[in-house]
Amino acid sequence: MDKLQIPVFDSSDDFHEAIDFPHRSHIPNFDVYAIDNLEPTVRRCMPPYKQRFYQIALLSDVGESKLNLNTDWLDLEEYPLWFVVPGQVVSWVRDKEMKGYHIMFKKEFLSNVAPNLIEEFPFLKMSENNVLMLTEKEHESLYFDSQRIHSVYKNPHPYQEKMLEGMLLSFLYFCKAVYERHKSTENNLSRAQIITQKFENLVDKMYVETKNVSEYAEQLNITPNYLTTMVKN
Repeated sequence: MDKLQIPVFDSSDDFHEAIDFPHRSHIPNFDVYAIDNLEPTVRRCMPPYKQRFYQIALLSDVGESKLNLNTDWLDLEEYPLWFVVPGQVVSWVRDKEMKGYHIMFKKEFLSNVAPNLIEEFPFLKMSENNVLMLTEKEHESLYFDSQRIHSVYKNPHPYQEKMLEGMLLSFLYFCKAVYERHKSTENNLSRAQIITQKFENLVDKMYVETKNVSEYAEQLNITPNYLTTMVKN
């Protein structure tokens, strides 16, 4: 039997064409828009696909929307902040009342200020939890930043790209602080429990195409033997 062919979108423009969204970005490797602009033309559900760019969604109204990452339906609570990273299999159901912002970018957009993107912002790794629940204050702060980013994007300026580069970097550092707050709960877990948890996250996201233990170990920066020992414990 032939393997199921999952479409892969190279850019946000390619993705928007597939979902019938007329918006196109005027800035290479970067895009941002208000989610309520998706109405009324954009499709309400999307079958599995992959993308070659990062995507951040900050939601203010979820409605009945659902997000699936690698066959795992994610729980979107009151103040969700979620990330899609290159290589993940994504599908979704979008409620027409869904509101918030989408920010999309490729690593090249931040190459001058964050050349080691994944090392600096580990929440963008495949092995990490891709949904963070915000406090009300965290949500208010990030929502304000999203509005400012969107405003700068919509208004041409001689230094527009440089401004957006700095604003996105600041946004990601705020996300990193939220991520570290969530990670602090792991302080009570053993090394084996932490590795097992990350391994299970990876399996959920990669098992469709990845069966080899060595590939999971590489993602976790440990040896296959060590991974096997930790999981068995």
